[in-house]
Amino acid sequence: MAGRRLPHQRGVSLIEALVAVAVLAFGVIGIAGMQLTLRQNSDAAKQRSEAVRIAQAAIEQARDYVVVASDGTNPAFDDIGSVGATVVTGISSNTDYTLTITSPALATGAPRLKRYVAGVTWTDRSGAVQGPLSLTTMIAGVPPQLAGSAGVPITSAPTQLPGGRNVGIPSAAVDQNDGTSQFTPPGGGGVTWTFDNTTGVITNVCDSSGTCTAGSFLLLGGFVQFATTVTSPSGPQPSDAEAPPGPAISPPAPAAAAIGAVTGVHVDLTSPASTTVNCFVQTSSTYITYYCAVPTTGSTPAWSGTSTLDLATGAIAGTSGPSSRSANRIRICRYTPVNSDTPTDSSGQLVNAWHPLNYAGVTTALLNQNFLVIRAGNGTTSYACPADDTSTPYINGNTKQHQP
Repeated sequence: MAGRRLPHQRGVSLIEALVAVAVLAFGVIGIAGMQLTLRQNSDAAKQRSEAVRIAQAAIEQARDYVVVASDGTNPAFDDIGSVGATVVTGISSNTDYTLTITSPALATGAPRLKRYVAGVTWTDRSGAVQGPLSLTTMIAGVPPQLAGSAGVPITSAPTQLPGGRNVGIPSAAVDQNDGTSQFTPPGGGGVTWTFDNTTGVITNVCDSSGTCTAGSFLLLGGFVQFATTVTSPSGPQPSDAEAPPGPAISPPAPAAAAIGAVTGVHVDLTSPASTTVNCFVQTSSTYITYYCAVPTTGSTPAWSGTSTLDLATGAIAGTSGPSSRSANRIRICRYTPVNSDTPTDSSGQLVNAWHPLNYAGVTTALLNQNFLVIRAGNGTTSYACPADDTSTPYINGNTKQHQP
């Protein structure tokens, strides 16, 4: 066996192994870096989304005011103002947010609007301060119950809402998915009305016992506002129908001038004649909402007549004599952008949406047919229904005497 050659040995050198390990290490480091970057980006996106939500919530809270003038109790438009840095906690487990509100006052004579800026800052995982993320909006000082609004001139209007329903159907009506919507008027004691989604006509009226009557009715509705607050027997005359101060009476405190002076709404029809109109009211602490189902006549449903407020005994002022100046009596005004009992369009047709004294040939549902209750006077001077506030050009708050 001497002189026999050994077989050739093969294998991986140490240097080649180290190179392979180094390449693998670089790959692992790259993957780890990518994962860290993805996590940081995901965290930053989450924090930015939370900041946006906080700013949006602040804006919505500011819009959710109950009254315009500050009363020290309810959220008010007049109370909206700048707020220093406020820490918002409990939103995220890895950071806190700081919310700053800026609401500069507008120049005198500007529309009743407030510029509202919600800015949010926060600290990310690296300790760097992010932001501010700012959202800016304009908030209008319109009484919530009149939002929409009480007397904006209407030259043309859509007849259908985005949901496919006629604009004359209350938003609270429940779509029955059969071309109709059902509405229970507040204060109706269980009465229900069925609307045709296309025409907006009430086609069926059911009482609380479930007895239904088919027919053709058009909705008439709106709000009754109050501006009867005075600070003395010779207190100020209401001057701004766009933001009435409410029904409080202090002093004097005549029961007839309180919100309970309005007991209901009724419609006297001239066409169709001798027909009863079902009207329902719901009273809140500062205003009254009313809904009426007005019977119609003709192949094209239409009605004509006059709507008035039902008042408690002794509540309404006379047209002459001392009673028309009494602080213990009230006067009824109606909101209308046109100072005429018979406003007409360019063709001479009565524009019923402007809330005239006498409705004529109404063929559509009428909403925002609103009233304002004021004192008849201060005992010496007779109060007139307030005119539009010219310092707010985007809101027409003109009123005209309606009763007596």
